[in-house]
Amino acid sequence: MNRGRLIEVATCRRPATLVLKNTRVVNVYTHEVLQTDVAVDDGLIGGLGMRVLIRDGSAARNLTTLIEGVDPHTAHLCAFCTDDKQPADLIAEGHIDYNLRTAVAPLRRECLQTWRW
Repeated sequence: MNRGRLIEVATCRRPATLVLKNTRVVNVYTHEVLQTDVAVDDGLIGGLGMRVLIRDGSAARNLTTLIEGVDPHTAHLCAFCTDDKQPADLIAEGHIDYNLRTAVAPLRRECLQTWRW
């Protein structure tokens, strides 16, 4: 196994040798069945067609931690999420716009796309 090559596939720096389109994947932790694309390289799963939700709500706050892992190669895989925002916090801070204002680097803020379900 070439770990570096697999990381390149996972971060979209190298194309996978095989992409399975419109497949179903079972998340064994949450028991969810997701319909997504799967990138396979050298017999190993290099990535799933999913998004990383960078959450900054009222209870879960991980924006400042996760934003550090975002770069031009991974920005298209990220989206902001505020699914547990309390009404008082919405009034005081705002919604997705708060996440944009709080994003660490202006370049990263421009790269990130808010993805609508």
